[in-house]
Amino acid sequence: MRTKLFIAIFIVLFAWGNARAETCTESLTVESKPIELIKCIRQLEKNINDEFQKRELKALPVGTIIASMLEFEKFQSVVGNAWKPADGRKVSSKSKYAKLTGNATLPDLRGMFLRGLNQFDPIRGPRHDKYMDPDGSGRKAGKPQNDATSLPKNKNNPFKGIAASAGDHSHVYFKALRVGGRSGAEERASSEASTTGSAGDHTHTVLITSGGDSETRPVNIAVFYYIKID
Repeated sequence: MRTKLFIAIFIVLFAWGNARAETCTESLTVESKPIELIKCIRQLEKNINDEFQKRELKALPVGTIIASMLEFEKFQSVVGNAWKPADGRKVSSKSKYAKLTGNATLPDLRGMFLRGLNQFDPIRGPRHDKYMDPDGSGRKAGKPQNDATSLPKNKNNPFKGIAASAGDHSHVYFKALRVGGRSGAEERASSEASTTGSAGDHTHTVLITSGGDSETRPVNIAVFYYIKID
C-alpha cells in the first residue's frame, strides 16, 4: 500500500505542478487498485504532453505558418486563440501580427502552394540562378502569383501540335495549246489541264485554346494552413 501511495505522490509532483492535470490523483488512496493507478498515470501523461505541445507552439514567433491535418475547431482546442486560419480573414488591429506587419488582413492560402521569395536577408541579397522567381523583387510576402507554364526544359520532349491543314499542295491550271497552221482558217486555239509541282510547304503557329486539365500542378497533399497572430 505504501508503494502505491508513494508512486501516486511522485506522479502528482511530476505532473507539471498540477497544471491542467484534472487530477485523478485526488481520488487515489492507499486502498486504490493498481488499475486505477495506471489509468491515472496515463491521464497525467496525456495532460503533460498536451501542456508541452502548447508551450512549444507558444514559443514560435508571430507570423509563423504551419500546416496541419486538424480542422480549425480541433486545432484551436489544442493551441488556443493565438493561431488563426490563413484564409484572408481580418484580425484585430491590436494583434501582434497587425502591429508587426502593418496589415490586419491575413494571407489567403486556401488552394495555394507556398514559395520562397527571392530575397530573405538584404545582406545575403536576392537569388539569380535558374531557380529564382521570375517575378523577382516585384513580389512581397503574402502576395499571390498567377499560374504559368514554361517551355519544356527537356529538349527531347517539346510541345507538339498539328496544324489544321498541311502546307504542301498543288494547283490545277489550264495552259493554251495551238493546233494546226499558224495562219488562215486552219489555225485554232485549245487548252489542256496541267498541275503545278508540289510546293508551298510552310509552317503554322499552333494556338492551343482547349483541352488539357483545369490547372498545372505537381503531385500534392491537401492540408490546412494556420498562422500565428499573438
